[in-house]
Amino acid sequence: MPKLTNQELESYKSQMETTISNPSGLYIVNKINVVLTNLLGDSRFSKNTELKEIYKEVLEMEEPNNYYTYRLEYPDNLERLQKLYPIVIKEIENNI
Repeated sequence: MPKLTNQELESYKSQMETTISNPSGLYIVNKINVVLTNLLGDSRFSKNTELKEIYKEVLEMEEPNNYYTYRLEYPDNLERLQKLYPIVIKEIENNI
């Protein structure tokens, strides 16, 4: 398994912090999905059951098709993601 560098981890952390601080972004689900995919490919994270459970949950979420109706279409997504993002950010911080 390839090991992510600290610079890559810092980049993911920064991207996630920026995304969650501006939750009107259209691809908020996609961002955490991409980061989790990369983290779980790293040996430091691959056995982390909490991240695996978050990944499964995120895979079941749907992305909005329309930026203007995002909050109307998926209000539960935003609420849940505001809880999941900090968990993933903390796991990244613990491994830097």
